[in-house]
Parts: sequence; structure tokens; C-alpha cells
Amino acid sequence: MTPSTLPMYKQAILRMCQLQFRICSKLIEIHRARQPETLKQAARRTILGVNVDVDGLNGILPRELLTFLRVTPLAGL
Repeated sequence: MTPSTLPMYKQAILRMCQLQFRICSKLIEIHRARQPETLKQAARRTILGVNVDVDGLNGILPRELLTFLRVTPLAGL
């Protein structure tokens, strides 16, 4: 479904999520000005911490999230 074929209430939800995403991205940029961090890196740091093995979370977290986190470097954390 393309955004134009979505019902109006779903389009509004999508726009709100996009706004929240932009706000979160900006807050991360401001908070980590000296050492920039991507949303992927922030998600990995927040969800996994520094010493947690991603493969050990199979069956606990969704596969798509594990795949997303697996490709994120931990450099500088």
C-alpha cells in the first residue's frame, strides 16, 4: 500500500511517526554532539548494552531487529 491509498487515519499515524522519528534523530544529534551516533548505534547501545552477544538473543527479540542490530558497529561505546 502506498501512502496515498492508505485511509486518512493511517496517513495521520504515519505522519506522526515520521515526526517523532525526526525529533528523536535531532535529540540524538544534540546529545552526542562530540561523538555523533546513528539511530542504529543508539538502538544497539540501548537494547543490547556493550557486552551482550546478539546471537544469544535468538527467540527473544524479533529476527528483523536482530538483523538490524547485527550490522551496527560498536566502535566508541
